[in-house]
Amino acid sequence: MSHLVGPESGCAVSLVVPGYNSAAWVDECLASLVAQSSVDLEIVCVDDGSSDATGVIMELFASIDERVRVIHQANAGLASARNTGLTAARGTYVAFVDSDDYYRFDALAHLVEHADREALDVLMFDAVPFRDAGVSSEAWLRFSGYYGRSQEYLETRPGASLLADMRRNADYRSNANLYLVRRAFLTAIDLEFVPGIVHEDEYFTFAMILAAERAAHMAMPLFARRVRADSIMTAGAPLKSAQGYLQTYVEMLRLVAGRSFGAEVDGPLASIVSGIWNACVAKFVESGQRVDPDPGFSTIDSLVARNVVSTAIRSRPMVVGSEGESR
Repeated sequence: MSHLVGPESGCAVSLVVPGYNSAAWVDECLASLVAQSSVDLEIVCVDDGSSDATGVIMELFASIDERVRVIHQANAGLASARNTGLTAARGTYVAFVDSDDYYRFDALAHLVEHADREALDVLMFDAVPFRDAGVSSEAWLRFSGYYGRSQEYLETRPGASLLADMRRNADYRSNANLYLVRRAFLTAIDLEFVPGIVHEDEYFTFAMILAAERAAHMAMPLFARRVRADSIMTAGAPLKSAQGYLQTYVEMLRLVAGRSFGAEVDGPLASIVSGIWNACVAKFVESGQRVDPDPGFSTIDSLVARNVVSTAIRSRPMVVGSEGESR
């Protein structure tokens, strides 16, 4: 059955749009989503306690397009807003679209059609970044080439294999806006975003792809990624960033501890996990905190998570290999 037209109980795809004080951009975002044609969709907007007109603009779109729904909640952060939207979603598939970004052209139906044909749990796609006013040359240099991939991975395969191949080719991207995922699959693995941290995409995407039995990537640059001067990625507090990476690292260790995914996969997976630790260390150094480069955590006395981390590492050693360069 094709899900270009959704089942009676839902629709083909739910586009979850979390927004916080994004009045300057959310109309461009939603206009690009309502313009998607030839697919039965809903747009689930979550106004995360905005103090500007974000919620008003969302409601305006809902008043003129019945496919748009708006949920208002007290400010709880991006992860919580995405989880709220995910809970409310009714589509066969779900995709996340941050409210300051947008879809570049009308192609969502093509992604749904391919996911249906291949019975995919996850279908990844690509992005093109664009520079907002006020972004420094240094920040733009970090992101201008980040979202490009060297090749397409269209062959359907287990998610762990796809993740490993992408990592080997420096093509793995954890951004949660860059895939279409089957909602029943997410429900089955009981996965949601970790609330209260930054870099929440890192664990969610890693865990999702590892659990997927059927995954693929289509070289379609549908997503327009706005690089802003005041975003979490370009201007986030180093200590908060380090804490987000630390919690992500612990959760990744717990996920892979005692497991082997095969010789071809273990090395790239370990490279991703160690890369998160390296990012954590770098952010601690940037914040002026003292940190031991050995993940024994003997000097991270300021973190409540110290005992949890130490226990996770000492009692649940990671089996996967360590070859592969961290990026």
